[in-house]
This record gives sequence, structure tokens and C-alpha cells, in this order.
Amino acid sequence: SVSSVPEAAATLLTSLHAVIPWEHTWSATLVTSALLLRGASAPLAIAQARASASASSAAPELARISALVRRASGSLPQKWLTHRRLRRVALAAAGTSPARLAPWHLGVQIPGFVGLSLGARALALRGEDGWAAGGWAAGWRDLAAADGSGVLPAVNAVLVLGMLQRGALAGKRAGEGAAPPPPAVAAGDGGGGAARTVDAWTAWRRLLDSGALRVGAQGMTILLFPAVAGLPAGVVLLWVANASLGVAQSLLLSTGPGQALTGVARVAATARAAQGPPVLKTLDAAVGDVYAQLKYVNEAVLPRFAAAPPGEATRARVEAAVKAERARGRIAVNLRAVLRKDVATGKPYVAVAVEDRKGFV
Repeated sequence: SVSSVPEAAATLLTSLHAVIPWEHTWSATLVTSALLLRGASAPLAIAQARASASASSAAPELARISALVRRASGSLPQKWLTHRRLRRVALAAAGTSPARLAPWHLGVQIPGFVGLSLGARALALRGEDGWAAGGWAAGWRDLAAADGSGVLPAVNAVLVLGMLQRGALAGKRAGEGAAPPPPAVAAGDGGGGAARTVDAWTAWRRLLDSGALRVGAQGMTILLFPAVAGLPAGVVLLWVANASLGVAQSLLLSTGPGQALTGVARVAATARAAQGPPVLKTLDAAVGDVYAQLKYVNEAVLPRFAAAPPGEATRARVEAAVKAERARGRIAVNLRAVLRKDVATGKPYVAVAVEDRKGFV
């Protein structure tokens, strides 16, 4: 159950305290636990950084996709689905995917950090042996009591603010940093600066791009400072150690030497060298090619059966003719002959349509 998590985490911390070979205080154990937690999540963080480096070559295309979806008509769910599909295609062309870009390391880091914090708090509340004199400095020698000097809470706040400043809430998302297009002008505005329409999709994207989430998170950190200052010094020390390692990890994955060490720079260079044509242009060319082949079938194949009565027999003959054209190399897409009814008259007719992977047209 949830109530057993603090005790389980406290047992884990006491076991770690017992197995560390050299003589040390609880301060060293708390710092070591934060180091082990960061070490467990670091491979996933490096993998995400490498995926982001691959996606960097698609940054202009992702910006164009966002602008295209923003200007398009439709509801917010429709725009979200369209953006999601086009983004997946663009990322696949860059050699990555949305799944690889997901922050999987947070799935290790956040539960582990919460568990260690609850365990440290449980040890402080029950007065675990060694906590009363486990600190490194006179101001917070007693890890079970609050830090009267306020140094640890202040350092923790500064480090958390630094992580937020450099992290995912820092404003525009990586690879999609192009400036948003001007808002759509409402009908009848005439461009004279009157009322302008902003749909839900545009409002949401502007919220992400504005950095408002970062500012809100920073404000919450400052407002929570008094509450943090009242926590046991051992818990805050664990937070300071974790935040320090987080800042170090962020610098490692965002600076030149660190990116060279982790392979991020090499992945980015490879992605730039292998960059293909823009996805939207590729899609436009593909759609144009399909229309050209359908036009050829409508002009060169279907007229042969203009006098034949519409029915299953004629449909089968048209489909056989289409397959023959494909065998000769004159068309390349999968086309099927289907029986349809005219919406206005209700009369049946034979049409040729594109067949997708699932066999539907």
C-alpha cells in the first residue's frame, strides 16, 4: 500500500547506510542515494538527448508543420491528430520517433526521488540513530531538525530554479522554435487591426512557446520556500544533492564537451548529414503522383468499358485491366475497381480508387 512506501524507502536507506564500507555519516548516505538514483536514470536521459539530437535536423520542418496546422480549419482534436501524424512522419525521416523523445528517465527519477524523500522523512521523524549528529556543518548538524540557518532551503531553491530555466519548461520546445505566424484575421476585419480570432490550438501552442509554464513553476518554487525550510535538514540535503546532480546532468547534455562525451554531438552531426527533403514537400509530391496515376487510369483504362453495363462482371474486368497496367509499369500505386452509386441519381457505376494497407479505399 501507499502507507508502506516511507517505511520501505527508510529500510532501503538504512541498508545502504550499512553496506557502504567506509566510516561515514548519514549525510554521505543521503548524497550517495541521490547519486545512485541519478546514475540509474542517466542512461535514459542520454538516450533522450541523442534522440533530440536526431530530431534537430527536422526542426525547420516541425516548425512548418506547427504553422500549417495552426492555420488549418478544424477542431482542436482534429488539429492535434493531424499535428501528431505529421510530426511522427517528420521525426521518422530524421531517424527518431516521439517514443524516443519521451522523457523516460523521469519515470525512474521522479518515483525514486519521492520514495527516497519519504524514507528520509520517516527516519528523521523516528530519530534514527546517527541523525542527530549526521550533518557536515554546525548550522545543520542535526539532520532530524529544520535547518535554522536557511542555507540548505535557499541552495535547493536556487538549484531547482536553475533546472527549470534550462529544462523542458524553458519555453519553445526543442526542434520547434520558429516564431508563430500572426493570428488569423476574423471575417470582416479587413486587416485594420480590429478583433482577431485565436482558436484553442493557437492558444495552446502560444502557451507552450511563451515560457509561461516555466514562470509558473518558478513562482511555485519561491512560494514553497517556507514549507521547505520547515522540513528536516536531512530531507532538504537529499533534495540539494539531487538538484545539484540534475544541474550537472543538464550541463553535461547541453555543452560541447559533455555532448562529445555522451555521443550527442556525433548523433546530431550524422542527422544533419543525412537530412532528406522536407516532409511536407515529399507528401505533396506523393499525393500529386497518386493523382497523376488516377488521371491516367480515368483517361486510358475506364473509357474502354464505357459501354459495358455497370455490375460485378464489369468491375472485375476493370480491375484486371488496372492490374495489367501495373504489371506493365505504367502505374505504381495499389488501385482497386469498386462498385459505387451516384449520390444524385442512385445509379451504379464502376470507379477506381486507391487501396490502403488495410484493404480499404
